[in-house]
Amino acid sequence: MKRILSGVLLLVFVLCGVTVTAQVKRLAVGVKGGTNFSRVNLDNAKSVRGAVAGITSEYWLNEYSALSLDILYAEEGYQVPTTTVEYSYVQIPLMYHTFLGNGSDLIQPKFGLGFSPGFLLKAEANGVDFKDQNTATILNFVGGVGLVLHVGERLGIHLEARGFLGLTSPDSNSNPDPIKNRTLQLNLGVAFGL
Repeated sequence: MKRILSGVLLLVFVLCGVTVTAQVKRLAVGVKGGTNFSRVNLDNAKSVRGAVAGITSEYWLNEYSALSLDILYAEEGYQVPTTTVEYSYVQIPLMYHTFLGNGSDLIQPKFGLGFSPGFLLKAEANGVDFKDQNTATILNFVGGVGLVLHVGERLGIHLEARGFLGLTSPDSNSNPDPIKNRTLQLNLGVAFGL
């Protein structure tokens, strides 16, 4: 599975290219980190907080739009009255972003939509492993808003809020009313134009 994922990511980067034009930077790569506030769609579920961190990339289609691909380690979960459930995933959000203003503006707002598969690394209930009772892969719809602070010709600081809406259930035993993840992610990142 790791070899397939590595091959797909390498192919994406090769297809995107690393060319730079005078008007529009084509590829930017960087790091990001932040906090997840997650819960599920159960009435009595409360949210839990977890970390998120990883690498990010953007391929600019033109001055006002870009595709982004991130590889993130994300901690999620939820609390019900007697149980705290914690998940750890490798999330790979693929998003389309629209930017307002010009790339030469100091601050540039952005909006994005996309999908994010998540690959389960860990699942615990009150500290007891129950990974075998969960699906290995989930899929989320992702939407986000943010700001890019252009601090140099090829350097941007990204501040972003994203919402993840579970399309599939992490729990393989949750039929007929499956639970679905609901996550608010706040992150800060730095990207370098190549």
